[in-house]
Amino acid sequence: MENNMTITSPINKANVMICVVILAVGTYKFIGSPSLAYGVLSLVLMFVLLFLIFGRDEVHLDASDDGVIESKLWTLTGVKKYKYQGLKKAISVIAVDIGAVDAGELIKSYLLFSDGFKLPLPEEDMVREQIAAWFQSTYKLNLNVTKK
Repeated sequence: MENNMTITSPINKANVMICVVILAVGTYKFIGSPSLAYGVLSLVLMFVLLFLIFGRDEVHLDASDDGVIESKLWTLTGVKKYKYQGLKKAISVIAVDIGAVDAGELIKSYLLFSDGFKLPLPEEDMVREQIAAWFQSTYKLNLNVTKK
């Protein structure tokens, strides 16, 4: 029985490709017409994309004592950290489709507890499934994994 588990979201390959394209276009434009504006714009876009590439979400579960879960989520405004103690109160993992994106779906995931607290999780499907499996093996709790 494993008492601790850390889940880190994978690097988004689409962001890596976009970052490479912006770097190539910015370098080409800067060399073609040495303008400070192209260089600065390219550099700013690179920093934003590097932030999106390497700012990976993370969830850490610790079953010692009462049980603690810590969630670290990267947003454009910075890192948001959440912590909750009392893992035996977990009741389900939900994924809520909040829409608003034409090209794909935007899903927010939460771990719900019996006292009404909802802990944000990384959006990946594998994170939700791994958390449910960990609760099953550690606490013998069958968490419902649902999409709404």
